[in-house]
Amino acid sequence: MHQLLYVSNAVELMSRQELDVLLDQAKANNKALNITGMLVYHDGTFIQILEGEEQQVKSLFEEVKKDPRHDNVILIEEMPVQKRAFASWDMAFRQLSTAELKDYPVIDRLLNKDGQTSSGVLTEIVDVFLDMTVTSPDNFFTRQ
Repeated sequence: MHQLLYVSNAVELMSRQELDVLLDQAKANNKALNITGMLVYHDGTFIQILEGEEQQVKSLFEEVKKDPRHDNVILIEEMPVQKRAFASWDMAFRQLSTAELKDYPVIDRLLNKDGQTSSGVLTEIVDVFLDMTVTSPDNFFTRQ
C-alpha cells in the first residue's frame, strides 16, 4: 500500500453543490482504481490523502495535477504503508470553517505554509483526519 498527501488550490471558490459533483466523480474514479482516502476543503484550498497500490495512486495524482479545477498542486509527502487508514471510505470529505482550524493546528500549518513542511506530516495528517471521522462523523459524507 502507498499513501500520498498533497495540497492544491481551487481555481475558483467552490459551492457545496460543486463540491458534491467533485466528490461524486472522485468516488467513482477511486472505486474503479481501488483507491481510498480523504479530502479536506477550506476556503479554496484542498488537502487530500490518496491511498492504494503505488502505481494507481501516482497515476491518479498525475490526473489531479491536470484537472482544470485545481492549480498550485503540491506534493507534500508520500510513503509506503502497511495498511489503509481510510479503508472504509472511497473518499471521506470534510469542509472546515476558519473557526475549526484552531482545533487542527497541523492542518492550519499546512494551509499557511504552501506545502513547506517537515517529513512525517503525512502520518500526523492521517491521525488528525481519522480523529475527525470519529469525533464528528456527522460532518462527513461520501461513505462507501
